[in-house]
Amino acid sequence: MSLNGGILAGSHHPSVHDLGISGPYTASLRSTYIPMMAGYTLNLPIGDYTMFYLGGKAGATYGDVKATIHGLEDGSRSRTISTTKFSWAAQAGFKFSVSQSTDFVIGYEYYQIQGYNDPGYHIIKLGFSWDF
Repeated sequence: MSLNGGILAGSHHPSVHDLGISGPYTASLRSTYIPMMAGYTLNLPIGDYTMFYLGGKAGATYGDVKATIHGLEDGSRSRTISTTKFSWAAQAGFKFSVSQSTDFVIGYEYYQIQGYNDPGYHIIKLGFSWDF
């Protein structure tokens, strides 16, 4: 069992035509997501120092999305939308034992926030895990 949280943030600059606005304008979009999820990971030993893991998580994600349109005659206009949505994730990968409480981890996680028109997030995990 696990309980985890984090923060995802980023921006991209789509053309305004993608937002349904015509004209010589540009737009910027800044999003911040804070997931809080609980989950379970099943560890399957495949050798003395190696494990394959499968897991899933579910919870809620707070999202803050700010859209700004640039190049308007009176400057720029911004709008921020904040909401909390159901989210889930599925993961799989390998753990290699380094010591009794430390593992080297390599894996994949798919993360989805329900209710947004995005295809989800693909995450490659590479790092260390400590048990305490």
